[in-house]
Amino acid sequence: MEIQKKIALAIFILNFCFIGKSQEMDIGLGMGVVGDVIFQDKAFNINAICEFRPNHSLFSFQTHPGIIVVDNEYIIGAFPLSMNLIIGNKFRVCPNVGGFYWTIRRGGWSAGLNLQYSINEKISMFMNSQYLQVYYQEYTYIHSGDVATAGLSWRPGLNLSIGVKYRIKKGST
Repeated sequence: MEIQKKIALAIFILNFCFIGKSQEMDIGLGMGVVGDVIFQDKAFNINAICEFRPNHSLFSFQTHPGIIVVDNEYIIGAFPLSMNLIIGNKFRVCPNVGGFYWTIRRGGWSAGLNLQYSINEKISMFMNSQYLQVYYQEYTYIHSGDVATAGLSWRPGLNLSIGVKYRIKKGST
């Protein structure tokens, strides 16, 4: 099994292991845009969100696997995992940091801010912005036509999304 598949499997198993022990468990749907030098601001994303917050914690862990549609031509799978610092209750301001892997053999880290407003005890709306540091392998062609790797390169990016979350579990505080 490739390392990418192992990482994706570990993320999903980790989420389900914490469902029974979490104070809050939210699922949801988000959509937005991804802009960087690679996509040239022509990509949008759709994500399924799974977030859990352990008992008595100021932090939550969130994964939002989904797809990135680039220029309506091809689709990329995205597998991020981040940690949020939770500030507030009904209106939350959540700085976050994490990492991600894309199925086009690119990955990296992210840092951003999540604003969340609880409409009622079960439903909340959110807006998320993240700075992305996208790493990828750079290739060069040599005189004989063979491919040689030139090393690891990176590009900055930005992910903006909005969405809705539904609380499926709220334990004792």
